[in-house]
Amino acid sequence: MTEKYDKDNDGENGHGTSCASTIKREFNDVEIFVVKVLGKDGRTNRQIFKDAFS
Repeated sequence: MTEKYDKDNDGENGHGTSCASTIKREFNDVEIFVVKVLGKDGRTNRQIFKDAFS
């Protein structure tokens, strides 16, 4: 697994980290790409969501 840590993309609540850890534990040969679309309040908007996957 290749990791790139960017403090600006650090999660506020750890949910994504927990999910990624579970996936990695079950599937050893997997690459995980982080796409952050939710703020620390768990909210986003359509434009942010659209831009994240463009």
